[in-house]
Amino acid sequence: MRISFLVTYYNQVSYVRESLESILALDKGDDWEILVGDDGSQDGTQEAVRAYMARYPGQIRLHVMERDRDRKYDSVLRASANRLALLSRAAGDCICFLDGDDVYTDRDFPVHAMEVLATHPEVTVVAHLFHTFGEDGGAAPKAVRAGEGYVRKSTYLRGKYVPAGACVMRREADPRSLSHIAQMGYYDDNNIVLHALSRGEMYFVPRDVYGYRQTGNSVYAAMGRIEQAALNVQGMGADLAIMGERWKRDLQARYAHPICALFLARNRLTEVLGEEKTARYLEGTARTGFAEGIWLFRYPLCTAKEKRELWRYILGIAAHHPLRALSAWVHSMVGSKQT
Repeated sequence: MRISFLVTYYNQVSYVRESLESILALDKGDDWEILVGDDGSQDGTQEAVRAYMARYPGQIRLHVMERDRDRKYDSVLRASANRLALLSRAAGDCICFLDGDDVYTDRDFPVHAMEVLATHPEVTVVAHLFHTFGEDGGAAPKAVRAGEGYVRKSTYLRGKYVPAGACVMRREADPRSLSHIAQMGYYDDNNIVLHALSRGEMYFVPRDVYGYRQTGNSVYAAMGRIEQAALNVQGMGADLAIMGERWKRDLQARYAHPICALFLARNRLTEVLGEEKTARYLEGTARTGFAEGIWLFRYPLCTAKEKRELWRYILGIAAHHPLRALSAWVHSMVGSKQT
């Protein structure tokens, strides 16, 4: 099997050597390629990548996205477009995604994962252990099950998480499926894994293969509690569009806390987020077709029928997931006292 490594950068010249060397050190067979997507960097990232291209002609390729310096971009949509552009150019039977500031930490996992994919045609994603690390060191590896074997979709959807970088996935060959993802615009970390999971089964291998860099100044960490809920509700819409209505109950369990948190703030979203951000999250959720999410973002303007439907939806979530709903309420009360 041929394997494609899809790496994305944006002004990350200081990480290029570490991330690319971690791929080159892997036992990945003889048939491999590295596709790099650069989001218009101006810090020397492209030049650093081209130095590696000279060392591995034909096996490392660079795709550069044009960037208007005077335009403010949605970081999630921009990163998604970068990944989708690489995916459309990939020639491998299986793929691995690597964020530019992350690294691989296990030499042999690609060969083993390719063996699983070759002998188990129903498997579309081989997941592994991963660990987070930052300036203060690393955390213990995180797993989605105790030992090697299949992971039930409902179990994963209800609350498990593996970054796309810790997975080896069978490449999507259906252009209609990719077109649907591109129209929606979201192909972020969790979306990538669920897109593979929507086409088959997940198989877990308990090997720590991926170092997932976490910094205190990440986009998500810098957000307030309500904006984090808004982003997650938007994310549920994307996940639901990828997985389909059959898995709606399981995704409701996964996102019960942010849905309830956003509902509790429904009448003051523009006050907290501002009109521009609220409109952006509404637009993004509308692209996914998630009706209840749309109503959350535009609640003051909803019709009486829409409000009744939304209340019914929230009460249903609270009834099935009371602890998560209660947690959202407690956090809401604490946040209101702090403000």
